[in-house]
Amino acid sequence: MATGREEGAFVSDEEWERFQRGLTDGSAVDAPKEPSARARMVTERLRHGDELQALRERKRRSRIRRRLLLVTALLVAGGAVAAAALTGRLGLPGSGGDTDTGIPAPSVPVRAEPLPDTPTLARPFSGSPAEDYADGAAGIVLPKARPVGRMSVQQVDFALRRTRDLLVAASLDPSVLEGGRPDAALALIDPKATDIVGKMKRSLRSPSEKDDPADYFPRFDPAKFRLVGDVVKVRGTMSFREGDHESVLVRADYTFVYPVHKAPAGTEVSRVIVRRVLETVVADPARVKVTPGTLWIRNWSGERANGGCGFTGGWLVPGFPGEEPAGDAEKSPERVDPYDRGREIKGGDEVCRTMTRT
Repeated sequence: MATGREEGAFVSDEEWERFQRGLTDGSAVDAPKEPSARARMVTERLRHGDELQALRERKRRSRIRRRLLLVTALLVAGGAVAAAALTGRLGLPGSGGDTDTGIPAPSVPVRAEPLPDTPTLARPFSGSPAEDYADGAAGIVLPKARPVGRMSVQQVDFALRRTRDLLVAASLDPSVLEGGRPDAALALIDPKATDIVGKMKRSLRSPSEKDDPADYFPRFDPAKFRLVGDVVKVRGTMSFREGDHESVLVRADYTFVYPVHKAPAGTEVSRVIVRRVLETVVADPARVKVTPGTLWIRNWSGERANGGCGFTGGWLVPGFPGEEPAGDAEKSPERVDPYDRGREIKGGDEVCRTMTRT
């Protein structure tokens, strides 16, 4: 017979104690009876049901506590952010602002990337039609030579090549662009053409409004400006026809785009656009008194954009955003696009115009 002290018994302690007292004092107490197997099964199920219910209740309370902790943490964090913002607006101690005036502390500047069309040291032709121009002398493409009048195909080819050499020496030579003397260009011009040669040499020796070397040679004062990289963009055309006195006349019309920055290490980029119209003549030295291997100059004219107005000391002086154009001449009210190659440029035309872009 199982007792209430044995493992697995289903007799309660109270019943067992009551039975023991009956044995000692003689009271008639029936011995506690072990519950039936069905009763034990029902009791076990009830007991397990209570434990399961208690476990569910503990889990529910745990979930509630976690949610409360999360909400509390969010409220604390939000309060900290609000307090920091309020402190900054009021200029309170520790905010970095003016504690006397309540002026908020200046925000830390964010370095903005340049706009896609803004010229930079890495992309000096950005936002310009010059991006599609050829690099340097590669942009001076010669037409196919053919005989004209009494000039042979060889003489015409010579005239075309010499004209290209003059354009390169005068407008693309790095030493000339940096203010050096254009001796290579001068050597290509017939010394018998004293008018043009004398004017060029005089302008280089004593620059003046009347004799301005910048009218012939693009020059930048190296103490103030430097070219960006070693690429000048070039686009234009060259043609030829029969000239007077048994000669060939070559006409070159080219646009040169020069990117520059301020010396010695400026980071802002500006562009100067020079359109040059050059007409050269090559005659047969067997029939005309000319110096073999040289050119006669019939026309040397052009137009410059963003290179200064009027006389600027014999240099091209580019303007940068926020600056007034250099020079002593007033701009014409006419607005022109320096990249518009459909416009005709008259001989000797050095009028300062308002350019729509550079």
